[in-house]
Amino acid sequence: MKYKYLQELKSKEGCARRNKDARILPGTAPLLIRTDRLTIPKMLKTKGYNTGVVGKWHLGLGNGDVNWNQHISPSPNEVGF
Repeated sequence: MKYKYLQELKSKEGCARRNKDARILPGTAPLLIRTDRLTIPKMLKTKGYNTGVVGKWHLGLGNGDVNWNQHISPSPNEVGF
């Protein structure tokens, strides 16, 4: 399973440059990455690495109804960061 995602990374499959419908999401968009999906940060964590997010996150947050005054979940933390 992990090889599929590494292949996508190497081949840029699904990359915004190849997807004519891709766009930057609004701040209230729901998280695009399923939390049960194996991601590179999740794989790195199993090997003892620390992971984190630096910069802007354009992959959605929460479930689409974001209250900025409360804890937001799912977030980058639930996909390995």
